[in-house]
Amino acid sequence: MENNNVSREAHRKRKSKESETSQQREARLARERERKRQKKMQETSEEREVHMSRERDRKQNEREMETNEQYEERLNYQRHFREQIKQQNLSRIIEELDPIIDTQGNCKLKGLTKIEEMLIAQVFPVMSVYRLRGGQLGYRGNVINFLQDVREFTTRLPRHPSSLDILIVCRQSGDLTSFRDFNVRRAKISRALYWLKANN
Repeated sequence: MENNNVSREAHRKRKSKESETSQQREARLARERERKRQKKMQETSEEREVHMSRERDRKQNEREMETNEQYEERLNYQRHFREQIKQQNLSRIIEELDPIIDTQGNCKLKGLTKIEEMLIAQVFPVMSVYRLRGGQLGYRGNVINFLQDVREFTTRLPRHPSSLDILIVCRQSGDLTSFRDFNVRRAKISRALYWLKANN
């Protein structure tokens, strides 16, 4: 009796699908997609693993049973699908390119000194840097990156020297002009921070 009821229900659903309009079909498909999405979200990791295993087995069985024509048709479909994805990605990238160009055109990060860049960076590296005889810079040992909390100093510039995360050690020299103080431009950093907030 139950099988008879199931077949009647399946027959009724099939008839309903055949007589539906395109709008009804779209609405039904949207409901089914949402139902499947909700079901996936409620799955436990074990249920998901079982579900994925069954799906892999089903696809494997289908591929083992397919004829040469079906195999060629599947490969052609996959090639066509990949080409469509490439075209869609290319179109999307081209559409997104204009805002990127506009943003970079009036970028407030240009012209920052190294010290100013280090001041607003969210990550700061710890490393030993040496100036070589030819004037080039070199480093030795490990480089470690730490997160830097930039919220503290955005309300108060310049920072107190005790809170700075940089230590510059210079060799003693008779030429006092070879060393210089590092200056930080408050207005320049403020504009850079506002620009970063608006564009990220």
